[in-house]
Amino acid sequence: MNTKWLAVLQTPSWISIILGACLLIWGQVQGEISPVLQNLFFCFFILISGIPHGALDHLVASETAQRQKRVFKLPWFMVEYLLSMAAYAVAWFLFPTLSLFFFLLIAAWHFGESDLEGAPSTFGWNAAKFLFGAWVLAFILLAHPLETGPLWARITQNESLASLLWESSRKHSLLILGLIGVAFFLLVFFAYRQSVFLPKQKHLLQLTLVLLLSYFLPLLPAFALYFGGWHAVNTFGHINQYINQSAPLKSKINLRLWLKSLPFTAMAAGFLGLAFWFWQTFLHTWDPLPLVFIFLSLITLPHLRVMHRMNERVG
Repeated sequence: MNTKWLAVLQTPSWISIILGACLLIWGQVQGEISPVLQNLFFCFFILISGIPHGALDHLVASETAQRQKRVFKLPWFMVEYLLSMAAYAVAWFLFPTLSLFFFLLIAAWHFGESDLEGAPSTFGWNAAKFLFGAWVLAFILLAHPLETGPLWARITQNESLASLLWESSRKHSLLILGLIGVAFFLLVFFAYRQSVFLPKQKHLLQLTLVLLLSYFLPLLPAFALYFGGWHAVNTFGHINQYINQSAPLKSKINLRLWLKSLPFTAMAAGFLGLAFWFWQTFLHTWDPLPLVFIFLSLITLPHLRVMHRMNERVG
């Protein structure tokens, strides 16, 4: 096989794009993408890369502690991890709308920090990272208003302020995306003059293809493609390079690192399965979507803190 094609097949980002394109073509041929197929596509990326990339947080934290000349203790790390999740869970039940907006803000920062990985840690570039992540998140949500609206209502439990903000965002989606985009490019212009940084052309091409596919795919596979098929696999590459400093910064498959993520991936999947059983047995009258979203946000919050510390050390 041609070595160039072999390199493509070894790069998860290209595999994700190919799978996303196949799903889109299937939908065009069949006239729709069935809910079952959407769920399978979503579960595949969440289980293969989405959860596993967060299951490496203990390795990242250990490496960060070593670089800072600190002692790393896994039990204490786990206690701190679980306590932050518990505190955020309480906030979700007391202030669901505020917690949702907080989660979207930190998710926007994390996505931008990952997509513009390598950018200098100046004020201008940091602000640009946040705006880029906010644009990507807004693009995915606002590109699917008929699907996002009901999910938003269920998650916020039809809270009036949240409903008003969603309706306003939906009606002025092009204006919002345009304003964020203009602000981003202005920031990049001034940030570039202070600290030169240019993303790799291949990186931009892949991201463009992922976002283009996400526009035409339904919301669930669109989010899975960006989060699991793009963000998570790129983060695997960054973590690999951070832990193994001699490794090149490429998002190639690292089976050994992926295998190290399996114990905590299994724990997360098992906890989610237990929560599903508990809901089916005792809380089947409750809407499960807010609980699922809360669970995903809980495991995301401490992960963002660990990855931000890693990126600070890299910067």
